[in-house]
Amino acid sequence: MKKFEIKKILRESTIGLEETGKTPDIQKANKTKKDDESAKDSDYDTVVQLLGNDIINHAAIVRRMKGDGWGTNDEATNRSKFRKKVKKMSNDEGGTYLFDEDELTQVQKILMNIASTISHSIGREGK
Repeated sequence: MKKFEIKKILRESTIGLEETGKTPDIQKANKTKKDDESAKDSDYDTVVQLLGNDIINHAAIVRRMKGDGWGTNDEATNRSKFRKKVKKMSNDEGGTYLFDEDELTQVQKILMNIASTISHSIGREGK
């Protein structure tokens, strides 16, 4: 048998399986919402733990934040809002101040830039 004949036979035998979704060799991982939420909580907790270090200057991070609610306020308001979100304080409506996904990503990028700058300046081993 030639190569193209083998391919044709294999293609014909798998056409019915693909349409019904019963492909025995292909397994797909299903993401659950619970896994996504726990990953977000884990990222949030990691960022909060890093921000708990006294060496990290929160005001400098706040100055680099972009987006809705960060550019229109004065610096004192932004620092206050940032502190409330880090400490997960409650607001007047009974909710909790939390970073949204975009804000959390921004903070992670800022922290990574700090780490990268230190790594490039001093080196990985501090020599």
